[in-house]
Amino acid sequence: MNWDALSAVGTFVGAISVAVTLVYLGRQVHEARRATIAQIYQARSDAASFSIATYRVLPKYYEARKTMSVEQAVESLSPEEIYELKNSLADLVIRMDNNYFQYRMDLMDSGQIRVIEDAIRGRRDLRRYLNINVDAMLLSQEFKDLVRRIEDESEIPDQKPVGHRRETWR
Repeated sequence: MNWDALSAVGTFVGAISVAVTLVYLGRQVHEARRATIAQIYQARSDAASFSIATYRVLPKYYEARKTMSVEQAVESLSPEEIYELKNSLADLVIRMDNNYFQYRMDLMDSGQIRVIEDAIRGRRDLRRYLNINVDAMLLSQEFKDLVRRIEDESEIPDQKPVGHRRETWR
């Protein structure tokens, strides 16, 4: 083998090395971006979780719900408590959006989608009565679509989950 052949092989190996390095770096940037987005969602959820813990109206509302309809339980609250209940519900929706995001990013067990859907269903009447509009909230479009599908579905108890894994943050 002469020096020209060795030089050609060296150039070829160098080009392959550069290509492999670029693919690796591209993948690392993609993963770092996913992690950053997940951290942002988690920070929002942490803030909502912290604020939910400060709501004093929740025990009173849920105690009233044991014997009253949604409408009666809400009407039994003062205007300040209703305002607090609306805020707690908005914070809970943000936490569910975070959980749904974590599920879609394959960072949460697939069984958790049923928990998210049940939480949406369980508070559907309260959201409607309090006129909580998820479209006006800072939520992912995929979560808004999930809420809309659940709110529009018929009341079939054993319906299959409507959630799906699909990464849209690329």
